[in-house]
Amino acid sequence: MLETIALFVIVTLSVIMSLKYFCPWLKYDWIHIQQMSRAKRRYDEKFLRKEFIIDTFEAAVATHPDKAFIIYNNVTYSYSEVDQRANQVARAAVEMGATKGDTVAIMLYNEPAFIWLFLGLQKIGVTVAYINVFLRSKSLAHCIQTSEARFLIIGEDQDLDAAIEDISGMIGDVKVYSMSAYQSEHRNSFQVTMEVMDTESMPKDIRNGVVMSDICQLIFTSGTTGLPKAANISHNKALRGSVVCATFNLSPTDVFYETLPLYHSAAGELGLFNIIDNGATLVLRRKFSASCFLEDCIKYNVTVIHYIGELCRFLIARPESTLDKKHKIRVAFGNGLRKDVWKCFQERFNIPHIAEFYGATEAPIGYINICNKLGSVGRTSPLLKKIFKAEFLRYDHETREALRDKNNRCTVAKPGEVGLLVVPLVPPNVFEGYRGDDTANKKKIIKDVFIEGDAYFDSGDLFHIDKDYFLYFRDRLGDTYRWKGENVSTSEVSDVLNDLDFIQDANVYGVEIPGCEGRAGMAALSLKEGNSLTPEQIKTVSRQCSQELTTYARPRFLRVQAQMSLTSTFKQRKVELIDEGFDLRKTNESIYYYNPSEEKYDVLDNNVFTDITTGKIRV
Repeated sequence: MLETIALFVIVTLSVIMSLKYFCPWLKYDWIHIQQMSRAKRRYDEKFLRKEFIIDTFEAAVATHPDKAFIIYNNVTYSYSEVDQRANQVARAAVEMGATKGDTVAIMLYNEPAFIWLFLGLQKIGVTVAYINVFLRSKSLAHCIQTSEARFLIIGEDQDLDAAIEDISGMIGDVKVYSMSAYQSEHRNSFQVTMEVMDTESMPKDIRNGVVMSDICQLIFTSGTTGLPKAANISHNKALRGSVVCATFNLSPTDVFYETLPLYHSAAGELGLFNIIDNGATLVLRRKFSASCFLEDCIKYNVTVIHYIGELCRFLIARPESTLDKKHKIRVAFGNGLRKDVWKCFQERFNIPHIAEFYGATEAPIGYINICNKLGSVGRTSPLLKKIFKAEFLRYDHETREALRDKNNRCTVAKPGEVGLLVVPLVPPNVFEGYRGDDTANKKKIIKDVFIEGDAYFDSGDLFHIDKDYFLYFRDRLGDTYRWKGENVSTSEVSDVLNDLDFIQDANVYGVEIPGCEGRAGMAALSLKEGNSLTPEQIKTVSRQCSQELTTYARPRFLRVQAQMSLTSTFKQRKVELIDEGFDLRKTNESIYYYNPSEEKYDVLDNNVFTDITTGKIRV
């Protein structure tokens, strides 16, 4: 008997030592699987109960009605207080004519009303379309029309009212309401109607018939069509998103600091839904402030912060302070954090865990850094691929497509190579698509990848995989780039520039600026006459961009080309232009930069180039 036990122990230890030697990465997989299992169990339980986000919220209200849910501008709103306002919203929405299955668009800055509007509309089975508050003109009208909303509710800010007034003739018979208490001839006040409504709970049977595959939200994302696309977020996908923070043990005792815009999926889905799922507290700010960040975190005992990479860079750029380590932050949750900024940020502010994640609004899969690996967005080992099905394909930068072999099949990138993320469209992976854009939907699907007839979701994003199977985001491909935390459509910017009668063609792309997150917009222009812009033309370009584009979408650099660079198939060439950037040493062509102090474009010279690359000038 003792010999048998001894033999078993020896064999077991031998297996463990062999795995440690030949598969050292398995220890990271074990940690990853443990935490992901927490999220999976949570999702499965809710799915079996057919529990929607609004059901989770109402359960939280019943469990801890007096607990702080939202803290905003030094005012605290309990779970029950928010629920009462949401009940008023629901009744006011019914009063204005909204019914189950309708879409209602909302356009507000970060404020508590955004949240009780969403929750109230969910109580009556309505789809909520989030509208970016910085959109104007054609882009704004396009989003409202694409959403197929019957009603639009805007915040009380005058700039939002003016923006809607400017496009009143472009949005058909959409009925517009305001959260302002002021009634006017052209704008009804939703707030006035809401305030006289009963605060008692809405009967749940009013949303009977809503199923998990129905659309919970529409969230707009930039893409190849040139204008924002409405990504469908089903109740099932919303439920999946609501358990992400289980991977770092978000709990009711956590205080979650949110400065990202609620109209994006990061805050309006991942942030808000996880707070509701865990009965946590949300500290909400209208917008990010580097100077107020630490004071807020200390004042409100913040334990979790939500970031995009650029915000972290702003924070480490500030002078060191005695407050740097006096907070209670245990997790920083977000995306887009550069490796160099990451290390400095984590060490300076003594934040134990950086939960960097990757996810696109419309993507059927996402990743998150559970193992606290510097620079990583998650893991994708041979074992994990059996559970979380996805592949990374070798990619051709010239054709901007996945490489195919002699049999017209794609090949998988090896560890150490850069690969294009694709996701097999087999259950549970579902691409829910964009509302009203079949062309864009088809472009996101790549077929005959490994076998004839298979179909994969094309993320358009490149990743690097290291020897231990940690995953690192490398670049976004195609016709978008990311700047100031926002996705910018190159086609949308090109269309705006091409509307000018002196421009023959515009090729828009993103370029890197040392020390900056993402890529700054740059437009290579082919003029109908001449090789440089006249002073009057420069003014016209500035005015056109200011009127037609959001601030983050306006090109930071202009380059005039004698002849537009095209591929053999007459597509615009971007690879060389991206490589050359705005570096005057790499081209003799005229380059202009956006001068923020003058709010116009000026000629770029060597001195200005140096000032931009060293951070003295911020474009």
